[in-house]
Amino acid sequence: MTRRLSAAGCGLAAGLAARLVLPGHPTMSLLLTAALSVVGALMAGLITDHLRFEQARLLIAALGALAMLLAYALLAS
Repeated sequence: MTRRLSAAGCGLAAGLAARLVLPGHPTMSLLLTAALSVVGALMAGLITDHLRFEQARLLIAALGALAMLLAYALLAS
């Protein structure tokens, strides 16, 4: 449970940071950004749990969040 919450928090932070740094999709709301970030981080967290790759869990969660945001931006354009 704590791992999922930390992955979700990391994903939320990564998504909001990506929103500030990267030129985002103009129609993507902050709520959608947060939701996609958390989903991406949780999916990445599940993958790291399955592969038992504990050392870089938060880094992979952040990368999963960014991947979801980039995938949405590519699909929406």
